[in-house]
Amino acid sequence: MSISGSGNVTLELDGKNKLQSGMNYAGLSKNNGDNGNDGTLTIQDKNGTSGSLESHGGAGGAGIGSDISKDTSHIVIDSGEITAVGGIGAAGIGGGNAAFPRDNGRGRATDITIAGGTVKAEGGAAGEYKDAAVNRYTASTGAGAGIGSGTRGNSEIIIRGDAVIENAESKENGAVIGSGQGDLYPDGDGM
Repeated sequence: MSISGSGNVTLELDGKNKLQSGMNYAGLSKNNGDNGNDGTLTIQDKNGTSGSLESHGGAGGAGIGSDISKDTSHIVIDSGEITAVGGIGAAGIGGGNAAFPRDNGRGRATDITIAGGTVKAEGGAAGEYKDAAVNRYTASTGAGAGIGSGTRGNSEIIIRGDAVIENAESKENGAVIGSGQGDLYPDGDGM
């Protein structure tokens, strides 16, 4: 499922909902730069009918956030039971995997707010997968954050209100909440 455009979108959860994307895509995709995609995506469960969302990214895609080698921003989790699992090198909630050296710094996640609800998020591990778009194998050398950026990305996360982070985890050395694993500065100077 993909969100695009400059308008604001509210996703109201009723009942159990599950999303699973294909390779390179987020389970619930909201990429920056797609057709002026600067609107806000709000996920909520407010109408009195209990709702939940379980969203799994394909290899390289976030559970909720951006596709492979893309950035994401303006996502609010307001209420509901949310489970998000990132694909290889991608965040559970936030940025996709910055899979290629030329994408250094991609996979960023900014203006991500968790203001309510119960959240479980798991970043994707490092690994290899066949990239159907270019018909070759691609590797991620790092893990995505549970909530934050994909491999090599940076992040801006706000948690406030009555939000409950029931579980957030990352594989290898990615942050639980923050930035995914990987050197943002491959020349080794740390800047």
